[in-house]
Amino acid sequence: MDVRALRHVFGIHRRRSSLDSSSKFHFSGAFEPLPPPTGSYPFRLDLEDVLGRPAATRIAEAGKLVFHCVGDTGNRSHGAEAQDSVAFHMEQQVKPLLHPEGPSPEIDTDGPSFFYHLGDVVYYNGERARYEEQFYDPYLHYPPPIVAIAGNHDGSTVPGGESSLRGFMENFCAAQPRHTWMAGQSNRTTMIQPNVYWTFKTPLATIIGLYSNVSGELDHEGPVQENWLTSELKAAAADEAKCILVAVHHPPYSLDDTHGGHIAIQDALNRAFTASGVTPTAVLTAHVHDFQRFERQLNGRKVPYVVAGAGGFAGYSKLHQLKSTQSPAPGVELVASNAKLPGFLQITVTRESLTGEYFTVPQPPNHLNAKIPAERVDDFSVPL
Repeated sequence: MDVRALRHVFGIHRRRSSLDSSSKFHFSGAFEPLPPPTGSYPFRLDLEDVLGRPAATRIAEAGKLVFHCVGDTGNRSHGAEAQDSVAFHMEQQVKPLLHPEGPSPEIDTDGPSFFYHLGDVVYYNGERARYEEQFYDPYLHYPPPIVAIAGNHDGSTVPGGESSLRGFMENFCAAQPRHTWMAGQSNRTTMIQPNVYWTFKTPLATIIGLYSNVSGELDHEGPVQENWLTSELKAAAADEAKCILVAVHHPPYSLDDTHGGHIAIQDALNRAFTASGVTPTAVLTAHVHDFQRFERQLNGRKVPYVVAGAGGFAGYSKLHQLKSTQSPAPGVELVASNAKLPGFLQITVTRESLTGEYFTVPQPPNHLNAKIPAERVDDFSVPL
């Protein structure tokens, strides 16, 4: 029986961090200074450096890239079952690579090859001492690598606490892969992303990951990150990338009853798209604890703007609901949503199209039952 199922049956809680779990919630919404990058400008990481050359070659030759995507997964008490269920059902979609002598620890790239986390890995203030409980332990049995952009809670600070993004940088932007004390019993090593904002180069898609800081804006004094985004969009187009994805934690559009869309992100993306002359294939976001898929008419194309922030923190009862009185901006249409259950995205990129599928996960006591699979509640496709 899965260790998470044992916890559920016997009422055993996850291993707790050394932090006082009864400490009061603290969240500062102020823009925080960025830590120095760990890699060289223009902050790119190749899929081969993450998966290894054989797996990256298989993806290129097959012409098919599959990965998971969701945000807002970290939790304390009310979200543990939801995060465990999302992780468990993502695991069910990962395929072992079969050999004549039996299953291999390697991953069949016909299924998901990595998990691209959309931010808010650790609540509430990105503390390093919470990484075992909220990140390494839930994905103990998830085989693929996990890469990420940071969310507002990953960058938030407390008075006298750790510097902004210290935990995120040590776990996702290490100079070399290593097993850190924060991983606990997990064998997962740190990731080697070159910066808090960075570009993931793959044979079939270029994923440009942004950091929208704590306050929901790319830049505070001068458009440094916005200019980098413009440059990376141009570079992707010059490389003849068919699929260009932009990932950012705070959504430009949302009709929820709590957070809403972020005009500063909307404006920064629009300026970069105009300055570069490049229209992305899709925009992937989180922050709002539900699922919403918008379609925006942009330069003669329908561009999906997806909110996927129901990765666990909100549990089963605290998902953000949509306001029926709200409507999106002109040229933007809400075409699908789900605020009933936690869930996750599976993205598939081929040379012909990008396809997205959103799955919701079952409620307890069946949330860790492989015989009751995650339910696909939305799918969309964008021709390339």
